[in-house]
Amino acid sequence: MASSSFRFAVPSFALAAAAFVAMTPLGACSSDPGATDGGVTPTDGGSTGDTSTINDTGTSPVPDATPELRMDPAASFTGFDGTRVFKVPFAVYGAGPDTKLTASDPTAVDIVAAALENPQGDDGRYFLVTAKKAGTFTISAEVGGKKVSSTLTVTSYAPTRYTAGDTRYKSGYAPKSEPACTTCHAGAAGVDHSPASLASVSDEDVAVIISTGILNGQPIMIPGGVKHQWTTTPTEMDGLVTFLRALPPKGFK
Repeated sequence: MASSSFRFAVPSFALAAAAFVAMTPLGACSSDPGATDGGVTPTDGGSTGDTSTINDTGTSPVPDATPELRMDPAASFTGFDGTRVFKVPFAVYGAGPDTKLTASDPTAVDIVAAALENPQGDDGRYFLVTAKKAGTFTISAEVGGKKVSSTLTVTSYAPTRYTAGDTRYKSGYAPKSEPACTTCHAGAAGVDHSPASLASVSDEDVAVIISTGILNGQPIMIPGGVKHQWTTTPTEMDGLVTFLRALPPKGFK
């Protein structure tokens, strides 16, 4: 199964993420306003003659040092079956260490702060959100008078769906020589398709990626020239989506 970058888009979240993601993980950029262009600074307090940065008031504009407040992903998807744990990662950029997330329905989710195992320069503030019931909810972060929000859609799954997905995930399809998903995705070094990379992808789109082997308009190829396209029954497909949603978001500690 393929991973869609969370930006996590994926991520991975992720989401990505982790996870996340995944659920692709997320990165923010910054510029150095203090960099020089090699010019000479006069010692007598005079001007260098370059007035290109002078505005209409005769003064140099002061750059806005306040970073943009942003939440990734803008929309997330997960599930709830009353039995297993379903988590999705969120990242907030342009925020300090005291940043907190809130939900439009506090009874719908549990929210805990998290961190990437390998940030690689990512300065986002990460959180793992656990679904406690089905529905559509708003997840928000507010910092310094600024507020950003994201939508979390939690789909109700029958508890039996997971088992069907678990079985198909670990088994190949002999008539078409399709390998088990574990061939490429198992273990720490496996290709991530946990919520760290898939949190921003809807259930319907996850199913399309599995069944067609097409991601972002391009065919997914497995080493050896095998197309990433799996044969499933409708029950197995529902199960695979559920199974992937229930994976722990990869890459978080």
